[in-house]
Amino acid sequence: MSLKNGCIFYATFEGTSNDITGGGYSSATDTNITYNTSNGIINKGAGFNGTNSQIIYGNKIIPLGAKTISVWIKPNSHAAFRAICGNNLVSSSAHGTEIFGTSSGASTYQFFLGNGSGNYFNLTSPTVTDGVWNHLVCTWDGTTSANAVKFYVNAGTPTTATSSSIETVDTLTNFTVGSAVGQDYYNGALDSLGIWNRALSSTEVSQLFNVGLAKDYPFGGANFFPFFFK
Repeated sequence: MSLKNGCIFYATFEGTSNDITGGGYSSATDTNITYNTSNGIINKGAGFNGTNSQIIYGNKIIPLGAKTISVWIKPNSHAAFRAICGNNLVSSSAHGTEIFGTSSGASTYQFFLGNGSGNYFNLTSPTVTDGVWNHLVCTWDGTTSANAVKFYVNAGTPTTATSSSIETVDTLTNFTVGSAVGQDYYNGALDSLGIWNRALSSTEVSQLFNVGLAKDYPFGGANFFPFFFK
């Protein structure tokens, strides 16, 4: 199956935070983001200062139910709860989805699924390494089937979990990258962020990882343009 299938958002961070799929998610507010080749694994990427850098889109973007989030990160340091991306606001009763650091502040992350109250899934192994590029992929098929939640690091054997419920309560929060809407700011670089409305297979996760290592994009080469999606 083509990686274009079900891809509803993809940001290359080649100087902007715009979605290149043609899905209309180009309206975003960038705060203190540095776009350059030092912050990218594929050409340019986005740098976050850990103090007030964030990107807030004008839409929720992450769908209810089945989903995949893929992103390359190069953290400078770790602290508890530092958010990579998501549309979750923990103080709300209408939780969304989030990828963020665990409470220990170690090099481990959590995948959060919203169902009103929310489900947390900890990534305890393998860990993420500071100062180098790490590929994170979170998938869920939208069901309560055993081990339907998967969290991959560098296309290795995923940490798996089981959701306690399906998602029925939509979030009130728009998609945010680099913070949890004005708090828990991420410190480091980030590149090649994609969202799908289906759970990618392990083979597809490996494809994403391998093309990233080859300094390329998964949709037709490093020089592709948005019309590849149309």
